[in-house]
Amino acid sequence: MGSGKLLGLLGILVYVLVTLLPDSSTEMLRWPWVLIWQTGLCCFVFAVLINLARRHQPFLLLGNKLDWSIGLIFVSLSLSTIWAQFPQQALWNSLIGFALLATVYFVNNYLHHSQNLARLLTFQGVLSLVFIVEGLTLWTTQTLLPALTKISQLRELGITTNSFNFIEIESRNWAPLGHQNYVAGYLMLALPILMGLTITRKGWERSIWLTGVGLGLVHLYTTNSRAGFVGLVVLLVAGLLVGLSRARLKRWQVGLLGGLGSISIVAVLVLSIDRLRDTVSSLGTNDLFRKITLAVGGQIGLDHWLLGAAPGSTPLLYQQYRPDWAGREAEIVFQLHSTPVQLWAELGVVGVVAASVTVLALLGLLVRLHYSPSWQIDRQDQIITYSLFVALLAYGVQALSDYQLDVFAISGGLAIVFASLAHIGQTHIPSAQITLGDFARLRSWLTVTATGFVLSALVWLAPVDAAWHFSSVGFKQLDNKNVDGFVKHLTQAHELASWESYYSYQLGWVLTEVAQRGDPSQTLTTQQKALESIEQAIEVNPNQEFGYNAAAWLNLAKQSPQAAEKMFRRGLELVHAKRSQSFGLGLSLLQQGKTDEGIKAIAHEWLNDPIFITSPLWQNPQWKVIMPKIAAQWETLLIPAIRDNPQLKDIRAAVHWWLGKPGSIGEMANSSSTTAKAIAALTEINQKDRQNLLQPILQNPQTPAEMSIAAWLTPDRRPALLAQAWTTARKEVPDKNAETVIAAMVERMNKAKTFDAWLRSTIPSDSPLNLRSRRQRANFGIISRHIDGINPLDLFNVQENAIVTSLFADLFPTQGSL
Repeated sequence: MGSGKLLGLLGILVYVLVTLLPDSSTEMLRWPWVLIWQTGLCCFVFAVLINLARRHQPFLLLGNKLDWSIGLIFVSLSLSTIWAQFPQQALWNSLIGFALLATVYFVNNYLHHSQNLARLLTFQGVLSLVFIVEGLTLWTTQTLLPALTKISQLRELGITTNSFNFIEIESRNWAPLGHQNYVAGYLMLALPILMGLTITRKGWERSIWLTGVGLGLVHLYTTNSRAGFVGLVVLLVAGLLVGLSRARLKRWQVGLLGGLGSISIVAVLVLSIDRLRDTVSSLGTNDLFRKITLAVGGQIGLDHWLLGAAPGSTPLLYQQYRPDWAGREAEIVFQLHSTPVQLWAELGVVGVVAASVTVLALLGLLVRLHYSPSWQIDRQDQIITYSLFVALLAYGVQALSDYQLDVFAISGGLAIVFASLAHIGQTHIPSAQITLGDFARLRSWLTVTATGFVLSALVWLAPVDAAWHFSSVGFKQLDNKNVDGFVKHLTQAHELASWESYYSYQLGWVLTEVAQRGDPSQTLTTQQKALESIEQAIEVNPNQEFGYNAAAWLNLAKQSPQAAEKMFRRGLELVHAKRSQSFGLGLSLLQQGKTDEGIKAIAHEWLNDPIFITSPLWQNPQWKVIMPKIAAQWETLLIPAIRDNPQLKDIRAAVHWWLGKPGSIGEMANSSSTTAKAIAALTEINQKDRQNLLQPILQNPQTPAEMSIAAWLTPDRRPALLAQAWTTARKEVPDKNAETVIAAMVERMNKAKTFDAWLRSTIPSDSPLNLRSRRQRANFGIISRHIDGINPLDLFNVQENAIVTSLFADLFPTQGSL
């Protein structure tokens, strides 16, 4: 303990745990794992402090200008935190950064005292090999095999178009880090080290590391990460160039690199072509997502150009800067999916300069090593050096399209690579061996200052961790139906960490549920408490649409339309195309007697979410009175949009048909939508091309809509075809509830006199075809950086026409960017 070795070993154990823990990137946001990774980082920090305090033992700096880069990073984090808009969140994230910087010095001094870089790289190689085997095993058992079973079940139901592929994100290898891009990022660091070990080791060891390389490539393949593929190509090209340029490498080694490179590049091309062929349409969406995050990050950086908005500020500021043209894409994120963009947004010019200095210092180290006589004759250190630099290069390419420094398996790996390179530089460049023993006063001052800083940080962290603990206990009590215990512990959590909006949001949402399901005499009181909690959260962070949405609906429930209007308007400023927001605004305006404004707001809801027009909600007599006015206002709003996007005429035709407007069948017949043309053909019996349109559908229906049409034309096959249509649309085997809906569809079709009547006639409020739900705030915990609690539901009760939303949704594509 006195030497810090025991603390270091404990920290390494935690590093292994957070690397191999399934879904670790998410589990790190749950109690008690948050305390475990904090303990691991603290072990490294205290080990460094102990080594600093032991004056009789040298404390080695990194040398080769790398300490300057570390110092700049420290200064950047510190200044950005001091002037942060959200200082507590900034401090929380900066403390993690400080601990990781200290970890680099811990690893560097460990290498100096042990004189065994090979041992450390062997440890990292073994960890990577276990990571790869675990990842492939978990993906096979939890993703691949269940998916193949599901496909087999669907084929038994007549769904023959389904086959396993990587187009759907759920199919890609997430294990063990929790996301395919994280796994690919880790492999960018792991594969070069495994390749280096393959070259430098002999006999049976070489076979093990070569097997690791092969399995690692398979692992990367299953992630289907585009950034990972590009990083792999860069890795292989760099490896081949190094191998070919170093005459001392044996031919078989060059051949090994070339063979692996060729096989891997072919694999990458085959997979990439397959993905491009199957996801041409989705590529545009992905590009839009990146454009949005790039635009947001760029603007945040411009508004905080010198020091940035501070670490951890992205999810807090994102919606304030999110552009209106984003529509419903990338509504909220917790990172900007690009490390350079993230650094610019959160650390500004100072952070970008610090990162640039780090890159230049590493390049300078590489150049100086090539002029070192001892390095030139040390074949093993040459291979290790190139492996580590190639790892940084490959990961750097990956980092251009993703931000992963908050994933401890990756940041820990980067710390090992960085410290290992520094150690190699110290070994072969004598002038780089700088110890704090040469600066006794500086070492004493640094020891006292760092110790005081660390103790202060722990004092600050204590209530934060206590709040996390209390909230975890509260959620467990909620699972046991102990609402009072939940309220007590969440209130304590809020009092201990009032700067955390998460606890107030969770308390508010749960109290809302209690109000809806509990004692009616207590409803108003409970709703008021829920509203107060959510308003507290909004005060802490005024840039989150979901808070305003919840507060607005609660105000409507307690008959406060003016307050609701204010909340809805602010929510729309943040995410103007969010479903139910414009409708809620319209309700609040109508309740105030502002009829024209209310109708316009609801027309905007139709514009942003056209399929909402088909909701059974509009069958209510109170809506039938003003439906024509809403439709007229919607038409007025749509006309200018059609000038810019003529394809919107198809939506207008579908809406006209749904509303029963005269001449709408002609519009449907002239639509570019095959489904619309088929509906028109079924409606207009004398249409000349009726046979040409419907015969192919009858013979081989492909889409849910075509299967439904085929069911209408072949009454004896209706149950099977409608079941097939539902299953194709939902991509899952029907459960009991789905079977009830399908049976209701069949019964309705059997009673309908026309296909048009089956689709458009009134659905009784108690019918299974009137789907009722509340939209879930998916990934709310991930965005909030807490996952102990529940994923809340919006307070608006959605009603959907099961036939249209499931089988004919292509008639009403979302145009959320209007």
